[in-house]
Amino acid sequence: MTAGEEFLLFDFALPAGYVENVRLSDNASDPGSAQPGMKGGDFRSYMSDEKGADYLVVKSAPALLSVTQGVLTAPLTDEQPLQVVAYPNPTTSGTFRLFLKGFDSSETVTLHFHSIMGIEQRRLTDKVGNLTGRAISVPDLNAPYWLVVLERTLTNERFSQKIWIRN
Repeated sequence: MTAGEEFLLFDFALPAGYVENVRLSDNASDPGSAQPGMKGGDFRSYMSDEKGADYLVVKSAPALLSVTQGVLTAPLTDEQPLQVVAYPNPTTSGTFRLFLKGFDSSETVTLHFHSIMGIEQRRLTDKVGNLTGRAISVPDLNAPYWLVVLERTLTNERFSQKIWIRN
């Protein structure tokens, strides 16, 4: 999710034409719960008739979503997609490892460590084969998180991961 962009949480569909007992609310003109005749109810919080019969059935089982936390991929191409994963995340020791999928192990990349204020605190340049699975420490355990940016200098690509420090 991105701030300022709409994100559809749920939707519903009704059959075409008139549907008995269905009325969508108009927040600008419908009476509020404190107005006469509303008896504490309003059109915005539920869908029921004046006797309290509920016309809205909510299926509250968790949705099956295909979400992978902490995985960033490069733009889609015909080539194998690249993945950069920092684990464990959050870390209690301030040490994490990188899983670098799709990279050539002989490629040289640079890791940039940025503070909460966005100031680069440390830089590490090495081959992918040397960085993959290696224990890497954050510059300071007192910071709540670090932004770690992996830069591919040959292709001018960057992958970023936020590393949380949990006490």
